[in-house]
Amino acid sequence: MSTITQVVLVWTVGMQLAGCTTLRHQLGRVLVSDETEYAIDAQLAAHIDSTQKSVDSPDIQRYVERIAAPLIERAREDRPGVNYRFTVLDDPAQVNAFAAPGGFLYVYSGLIIAAEDEAELASVLAHEIGHIV
Repeated sequence: MSTITQVVLVWTVGMQLAGCTTLRHQLGRVLVSDETEYAIDAQLAAHIDSTQKSVDSPDIQRYVERIAAPLIERAREDRPGVNYRFTVLDDPAQVNAFAAPGGFLYVYSGLIIAAEDEAELASVLAHEIGHIV
């Protein structure tokens, strides 16, 4: 295969992959509108907030938000209309996090305790933000 053919092939594949985000967003809006997604998210968040105990520490909340800030900034490039909101749930036994469809994200205190450093926590937060995007 010639160098020119390789360059054209790489460029073609790259352009197709670059369009995947746009296609995914268009398809997603056909299946579930942003408004419906935000309504479902608000209902789910209200249920979680009423059944789970959140951590009563502004410092811990700010810690998670600080780690998530650059991740959210990047996510807004792909999905600018989302208002991301993190809540730290008080359950040291749970080493987990989860995301609701329209921007609500939950982190269990057990995950914060178990993470060896900020990078480990950031990787989980990025994964959950990815579900929303």
